[in-house]
Amino acid sequence: MAAPALARAPAPARRKSRPAPRREPARTRPRTAGAKPAPRHPMRFAQPAAAGAAQAAIRTAGAVRDLSDSSLIVRLTRGRAWIGLLGALLAGIVALNVYILSLNAGAGVTSQKIEALERENSALQAELAEKLSSVRVEEQAAALDMYVSEPENTSYLEAGKSDVKRALEALGP
Repeated sequence: MAAPALARAPAPARRKSRPAPRREPARTRPRTAGAKPAPRHPMRFAQPAAAGAAQAAIRTAGAVRDLSDSSLIVRLTRGRAWIGLLGALLAGIVALNVYILSLNAGAGVTSQKIEALERENSALQAELAEKLSSVRVEEQAAALDMYVSEPENTSYLEAGKSDVKRALEALGP
């Protein structure tokens, strides 16, 4: 005897899309003398942000519901290609996470280098300030038999035209 043939499950019944709601034209009152005309559109009040988000969620849910009825999605989910597609998507997500983790690790190493360089820079600035301090300079000058003269013992020379000529001759070839 032959084995019984396997029957395929029937395709799910398709839902008909809903017709768009009909809008009736705005009705206006007949004009009377001296009366203001009624507005064509009813007054609209500002909606809170949560209401707008809820409306967006409802619209998105409707779009996703319609997407599940498309023939491409139905054919894709019935075959083996669905597993391959999900595997490829998951592999992409894993690869993206690994890349982000490597960027974060690189950023951590870079921030450690920045902190080390800032500490070294601070130490070098402190060393330079110590070497250029006036007390240390005066000690070095005293060791070389130099001294700070009193202001009344200080005199200044004025340069004349002949001094400029002598300086140019001394500097020249």
